[in-house]
Amino acid sequence: MKSRNANIDAAKGAGILLVVLGHAVQHNIAGFDNILFRIIYSFHMPLFMFLSGCVAKYGNSASITKNIYRLVIPFIAWYIVAGLVQWGLTGHPPDVGSYLLGLFKTPDAGLWFLWVLYLCHVVFYLMSQAQKFIGIAGAIVIFLLVQVLPGSILGFSLLKWHFVFFIAGYLFIRYQSSFSKWKYILMVVATISWLLLFPFWEFVDNERFLNAMAHLPGFISNHARLLERVFRYAVAFAGIGMALSVVYLLIPFKKGLALLGLYTLEIYVSHQLLLDLSFGPNTTVKIITCFIDALVLSLLLAFILKKIPYINTLLYGMPLNKESRKK
Repeated sequence: MKSRNANIDAAKGAGILLVVLGHAVQHNIAGFDNILFRIIYSFHMPLFMFLSGCVAKYGNSASITKNIYRLVIPFIAWYIVAGLVQWGLTGHPPDVGSYLLGLFKTPDAGLWFLWVLYLCHVVFYLMSQAQKFIGIAGAIVIFLLVQVLPGSILGFSLLKWHFVFFIAGYLFIRYQSSFSKWKYILMVVATISWLLLFPFWEFVDNERFLNAMAHLPGFISNHARLLERVFRYAVAFAGIGMALSVVYLLIPFKKGLALLGLYTLEIYVSHQLLLDLSFGPNTTVKIITCFIDALVLSLLLAFILKKIPYINTLLYGMPLNKESRKK
């Protein structure tokens, strides 16, 4: 535990709070135009991919094998659990074959982040092997090939988007000494940039951005869709910088956030099944109770289930011979 980066753990703790809160908002408010929803979704999953890249080990084949336990098994297991819960609630059992096949056709039907993060580790390792043979150009070629993967099957569209943040996190940590002297300037720039760009960001089809582009000269507006993608990356990276800046300045709360950051997987995998446990006289209270219940009960559920070795492996990705949290 002494080798862990407390700032990264604290950022993960803040990130998982945003994930649960975002789903609590989405669960209680129809549509995607709620301001709190838009704030959170503009950067929270890119933040997690960035942080995952920060702790990734380049060229380590063990990251592929160990993450089968850590990521792929829980990805499948919790999807089965969700199917069983749905069966219990509706009384209609799903077709097992098509149900499981649907998970890999569209991983966002389940805990897509776990699967996409695993793909990121696989591609990251392939980059290192290509670099051994033909130098840095080989790594760049693999990166570019990911960006032209066709379709969305197996989560390829999600991989293309999020692998950029994964690589950025790795590079940020590797060259952090070069950034350190500009730390406070970068924090200010990122925060201001996010505040300026965010008003034009939307979860689905950036109509605000595209409408603004329509007023620009033709040689710019003709490339609106490409520029929209660049814009989404700009908002996400600015949001990551802003979030890291806030966490860095939250000194009194950093230890608590870092502790919570040790349990992000435990919270992430189960909290969506607990979102219905909300109550209150109005939407705001329902969101708050939904958020608290899902967060606390996810931790409580993990505390109970992780005492059972095989369940601990299936649901929380802990190998049977490594019950500790040592890494």
